[in-house]
Amino acid sequence: MSWLIAAALVAQSPAQVPAPPATERVAAEAPAAGGVDPIVAAVDAARAEARREWSTAAAAAASWSRLTRLREPLLASDDPRSAIWRCDAAEDDLTIGLSVDACGTASVLGLPTAAQRDRAVATLREALALTRDAERAAREALSAGTATPELTARLDSVELARRIPLVRACAAVLAGWCGALPEGDSAAIVESATARLVTMRSTLTGNARALADACAGLGLARAGQRAEAEAALAPIANDARAAQGLRLLAVAGLAEAAAPSAPGRRRALDAMRARLAPTLDDAGRLALGDLDFRLARVAASDATAASAQAPAWRGWLDAIAAAPPASRGAVRAEALARIARNAEGMDDPVTRVARALAQAALPEARAQGIGALRAAIAPPTSLSIR
Repeated sequence: MSWLIAAALVAQSPAQVPAPPATERVAAEAPAAGGVDPIVAAVDAARAEARREWSTAAAAAASWSRLTRLREPLLASDDPRSAIWRCDAAEDDLTIGLSVDACGTASVLGLPTAAQRDRAVATLREALALTRDAERAAREALSAGTATPELTARLDSVELARRIPLVRACAAVLAGWCGALPEGDSAAIVESATARLVTMRSTLTGNARALADACAGLGLARAGQRAEAEAALAPIANDARAAQGLRLLAVAGLAEAAAPSAPGRRRALDAMRARLAPTLDDAGRLALGDLDFRLARVAASDATAASAQAPAWRGWLDAIAAAPPASRGAVRAEALARIARNAEGMDDPVTRVARALAQAALPEARAQGIGALRAAIAPPTSLSIR
């Protein structure tokens, strides 16, 4: 069966993957500094711009880089409002920065590229540092008496009481899942952050509540508190109107909470993929294929379950099958690239096709790749016994 799948993939793969659309042009740079308020206005506009849905990772990264560059003077400022600006930056790290190249979800799901992992780790560590800076700046402004009465009230009752703790706790849980915390301290940090989020959840609304629920659920799943994790995460995973990134985080947490073993978690993921895949886009279905692949590789080390497991690349092929005709070729190319990139130690017809196509795409190895591709799709020879 896997040989037939491999041959079909080759037959349906385009000879050349089309180039991605041109990077969108971001808005013009802010006007020259004339005090801090024009910079604040430029940063606000750049934040709105960075939240757009970009069609390429390069465009999203360019918009994010512009935002971070524009806000540098605010982060270096001793203005009494700097605590708010620092917390804004930490919040943007979580809600915008982690979406660049899908580095956050890829790292939580457990199969990021090296570039995605590095970006996610750096972004989360920056968010944690910014929340510490924001708390220090708020307390200094209150102690110095340099804030207006309105700002004093906000720093005390909003920033210090709710917003900074929320962003810090969410960043800590995500950092624990992405490997961005010191290994020896990670479990205790995530446990403490989860407890804070569980306490805060009922006081929050809107986007803040959704983020807190997702991160609290991930922390509860990591702690093995299955019922509590499911209560927090299932409504997010099942809500087709929720942000796809949060839904993918919720699925990852639900799979972890479902069973103590990788085979059990993969079975739970199978049920969720069947139910949720129609409500996700191509990128979301490929991401669930990442999680399925990771769980399959872990399950393969279980001698009692390895023989009963479906192929590790099964989720990615499901993503190809679910893709609409207009995008199926691009999804197929991406799925095969992920198989080639991650299937170390695997040897089956689909994996051999994926590796051969990746090799054939390199000018210096094209001939070898074509030879490997022919060998991969050659029908198996029958053995006769005389």
